[in-house]
Amino acid sequence: MNDVDPTLTPMLALTLPPILTGNRGVYRPLLITDAAALFVAHADAQVHHFWSGPAHQSVEETQAYTARTLDQSPLSWAPQPRRMRRSEP
Repeated sequence: MNDVDPTLTPMLALTLPPILTGNRGVYRPLLITDAAALFVAHADAQVHHFWSGPAHQSVEETQAYTARTLDQSPLSWAPQPRRMRRSEP
């Protein structure tokens, strides 16, 4: 599904990546500002066990990792927190 804020102009809406909505979750484009929230997971050794490297030691490390991710794939997705999800119609 493609959710676009109806208040945006049609031209601007065409330039925004879609928000992916499914039965089990909502995903939006990853932003560099997500690094602080992602640090919670990246700093946990148990969560990071299957990652490509050791757990992160600082928010700055997660920010650098997020920046590299966006450089490699600008259309990376992040789960949208429940409190931000739109209510179902």
